[in-house]
Amino acid sequence: MTLKLKRWHKALIIISVIILVWGTIAIFPRSKVKNNPLIVNDSLPLLIAHRGGRCEFPENTLEAYYNAYSINPNVMLETDVSITSDGVLVMCHDLALDRTTNITGLVSNYTYDYLLKNVDFNYSNPMISSDLGYDVYDQSKPREQYISSHPNFDGKTVKPSDVTYPSGVSARHESKFLVTTLEEVLIAFPNNLISVEIKQDGQLGALALKETINLLEKYNSFDRVSLGSFNSDIYKLLKEYKKQYKNLIFSPEYMGAAGLLITSWFLVDLFYFEPITCLQVPMDMSGIQIATRNFVATAHRHNIAVQFWTINKVEDMRRLIDLKVDGIMTDYPSRLQEVYNSQK
Repeated sequence: MTLKLKRWHKALIIISVIILVWGTIAIFPRSKVKNNPLIVNDSLPLLIAHRGGRCEFPENTLEAYYNAYSINPNVMLETDVSITSDGVLVMCHDLALDRTTNITGLVSNYTYDYLLKNVDFNYSNPMISSDLGYDVYDQSKPREQYISSHPNFDGKTVKPSDVTYPSGVSARHESKFLVTTLEEVLIAFPNNLISVEIKQDGQLGALALKETINLLEKYNSFDRVSLGSFNSDIYKLLKEYKKQYKNLIFSPEYMGAAGLLITSWFLVDLFYFEPITCLQVPMDMSGIQIATRNFVATAHRHNIAVQFWTINKVEDMRRLIDLKVDGIMTDYPSRLQEVYNSQK
């Protein structure tokens, strides 16, 4: 055998070994997260009310959650929490209160009692960027113009009494949408799945996460409340808490989701070891299509649920149903429910 043939022979052996190893990795069983309550199997995706269904009722209010519940009693409630100056977890998507209330300033600068007595969460105010690290209310605009400007209500004012409440439940206030706490939601919906996003970062975020864990322990809700944050430090803390609370369920920040996507492209997702329960992702990111059968199938091999946000178009809802995703997060719970009804 000539030297040239020997080299080709060695190269073929190396290539064959690489293909064999790669093929073995591709078909090797993935590790599983046991007892995942967010996997729907062959059922319709979970209807997830984004901020309670923010285009139907004022976002992150108890009234919005009750409205979503009246549309589908099996609804999963998506929430955002921040901690007040006296350590109470309240619902608010923004770090500041400027956009959604009648006052300005950070949530963390107020006590819960002050918010309860003085604040109405029934606003949609114009915002401008500032050098404070968050957007603030544009005070050049008349604030009263922006009350209750929810798209599907054609600008009509909604009231707490407009909600269809369960038997024995009534409106908390005649006209105001009061501040809502995470504890209130856990008590009001003891059988529903809930998704909680920690909004603050740093020490405040760590404290908010700690208080959230305490509430899950108090109400024995680890198996129905999924936690998450876009902040990498909070995600690291979640993984630390997982060592203590084995049934803690949570989703990753962006890089955690990107890791599974990239490894799925090369069939090496065997090396994806994030201890997550679900992925909450958009349909595409920076032009990269996320909503594919391969991505959903890869996640399911790991027993990881796939939930997509924020889906408000009927054609997108139908496409995700066809992909057999586990959850669809929407601002319009009634619209998604109509799509589900048409599937039956």
